[in-house]
Amino acid sequence: MKNILVPTDFSANATHALEYAIDIANVFDADIHLLHAFSVSAGAGHLLKVDDVIYQDRKTEMDGLIAKYTTKMKREGQLQGIVRKGTAVREIIFQMAKMESDMIIMGTQGATGFERFVLGSVASATIQKSTVPVLTVPSNSPDLHTKKLLLALDTTHLKSTFDLGPLIDLYEKYAIQIQLLHVLESKKEEEIDPSIRLQLAEANIPSTYAEIEATDVKEAILNYAKQEDIDILCMIHHPRGWFDKWFDPSMTYSIALDAALPLLVLYNL
Repeated sequence: MKNILVPTDFSANATHALEYAIDIANVFDADIHLLHAFSVSAGAGHLLKVDDVIYQDRKTEMDGLIAKYTTKMKREGQLQGIVRKGTAVREIIFQMAKMESDMIIMGTQGATGFERFVLGSVASATIQKSTVPVLTVPSNSPDLHTKKLLLALDTTHLKSTFDLGPLIDLYEKYAIQIQLLHVLESKKEEEIDPSIRLQLAEANIPSTYAEIEATDVKEAILNYAKQEDIDILCMIHHPRGWFDKWFDPSMTYSIALDAALPLLVLYNL
């Protein structure tokens, strides 16, 4: 992992996610690109050069944030700020490609009212459009602890190009315990793709496996994570299928905004 993208709206929740990112960046000796995107309503008027005024204001705020957290970085130049005019999701995906980001780390909780709606929409859309792992960090999560990771699985076939690189990296750097969980909605369900266990075995990474039967998959996963004192929940995003069903709009608000655990999303691309 060499490059981490961290979107920010300068809120306390976004700063909490930045602190998570700094811990990870220092362990992996990775660079952080801190991104703020702003937009101006059409009715703001061009005569006042509103764009320039807002840009300078946000740039000043970004410079202050960089100055504050640079001291916590492992080396000079490791934390860089980017201020862009544009919609948040579009700029996140654009900068992800431009900076060749290996991971996106973003906050997902803490706002209320309209801000809460916007924050949830940005997180959900980023998860749907990203092609690199996304780690969402709720504001009420404790400081970074990476001792236990729960990978929740379904029966969707994994492509030959899919790999567990981020999990393997986390294991090597943090010596995390990896637990695999399959929630069966019926006893007739197929087994999980065997390539998951094969990749872990080839990397000499121990893991445990559990199956539970439940009609409410989301509730079953979260309850299991709580019972097992899981630190990070991990899911695999498939182009279509169970993840899309689990992350429909209503589920996005209840998980991305309300979950007490960081969520790491991997991609079956």
